[in-house]
Amino acid sequence: VVGIALYSSFDWLPCEALARTARAVLPEAVIVAGGYHASARPDEVIEESTPFDVCIVGEGELPFTRVVRSVEGGAPIRGQILG
Repeated sequence: VVGIALYSSFDWLPCEALARTARAVLPEAVIVAGGYHASARPDEVIEESTPFDVCIVGEGELPFTRVVRSVEGGAPIRGQILG
């Protein structure tokens, strides 16, 4: 599981590039986005054209734990917005 914080809209392009690099290095990883920008535009974050698998809206501690547990359990969460 790779977590990336999108603190502001200004961070979107650099963080998307970072996520693409993570996807290239770890193709099976679940890549999670959180933060203010992700919370404001969750549908944009998990579009098919992005490398992100999950978007967490709001406080992320419990939803991120849910993602980690899904990977540990062998059924990774993908394509979802969690909050």
